[in-house]
Amino acid sequence: MKSYVVYILRCNDQSLYTGITNDLENRLEKHTEGQGAKYVRSRLPVQLVYTEAVGKKGKALQREAEIKRLSKTAKENLVHSKTDETWWSTGIRFQCQGSGQCCLSRKGYGYVYLTSKDQQRLAKHLKLSLSELLQEFCNSHDGYVYLTPANPKTRSPLKETGCRFLKKKRCTIYKARPTQCRTWPFWPDNMNAKTWTSEVIRDCPGVGKGTLFTPAQIKAILRKC
Repeated sequence: MKSYVVYILRCNDQSLYTGITNDLENRLEKHTEGQGAKYVRSRLPVQLVYTEAVGKKGKALQREAEIKRLSKTAKENLVHSKTDETWWSTGIRFQCQGSGQCCLSRKGYGYVYLTSKDQQRLAKHLKLSLSELLQEFCNSHDGYVYLTPANPKTRSPLKETGCRFLKKKRCTIYKARPTQCRTWPFWPDNMNAKTWTSEVIRDCPGVGKGTLFTPAQIKAILRKC
């Protein structure tokens, strides 16, 4: 018989739901599909942010009750007491919904960096020479090449609110998009529970849907960033 775990989900409204299960992957799938607890069904999507192995069902029920009695602040402290990788130890579901939300800069900056391979791929896609691409669409900062803003006269990305290749919420260079865009939302800066639950889930409708990325797959993507 599988041992039980107590788990905590962060709901779309930032509330925390605590439950128990002896089949975490299956239980998370039920929650994601809207077949789990009634409380969760009306607050999708959700993200697993905490797990605790407890063994037998009786102990799991006892621990679940203890956590449910905690204040919201105490629950948050419990969630953040875990290492950054713990909350995605069972994987993360993600499927791009084409919202264009990830193409918008936030918090005053919005660099989209291009690796050498990105530059070559994009130049070929736009049927330009590498020098033409760099002159017309790029600038550099601290030795790194990045796409210039939608307004070519605005050289600083600090004033930019979106990518110049974003048209009607669709990427016009999707097949040749930079590595930075291809690896979203699995960026190192995103992979801590606080950022993921307070920003990524809020801004990206693809989180919690579609393909389940395993921890190994996520780590492989992170190595590309």
